[in-house]
Amino acid sequence: MTLAEQGAEVVGIDFAGNMLALAQRLAREHRVSARCRFIEADFLEYNFTEIFDISLAIGFFDYISNPRPFFEKLCLLTREKVIVTYAPPGGWRTLQRWIRYRLQGCPVYFHSQQAMVTHFAAAGYQNWQFVGSWAVALPIAIYIPIYKKGGAR
Repeated sequence: MTLAEQGAEVVGIDFAGNMLALAQRLAREHRVSARCRFIEADFLEYNFTEIFDISLAIGFFDYISNPRPFFEKLCLLTREKVIVTYAPPGGWRTLQRWIRYRLQGCPVYFHSQQAMVTHFAAAGYQNWQFVGSWAVALPIAIYIPIYKKGGAR
């Protein structure tokens, strides 16, 4: 909701109607419904008519065994940057999450930073940066203006 509160036009897509209902409720509560559109569909199958400045996939790749086709589509749909989170393997949280999700009958997938690099490169990203289990990736076909102090390019 923060992006919509700052004036951004937001599009959310999910195949889970209950998650979209939650998003719609939050948009109403934050009084940003007019700037939000929610689509109930499969991301890979949906035919978008727009290109987005920024795409977010937060808490998504934990449920995806092969991220590459999603990165490929995100790259085609995104002008500036893609911001994602992923669940890296290792540590006590990996075991805890694996048990919790397994008991709920839900698969969880862990992706190493190197695996994410491989997926980014294969999907057509030229640059990426990792901050913990967050990654920001830039599509190849974009022009990134560089602003210097004083606003000159």
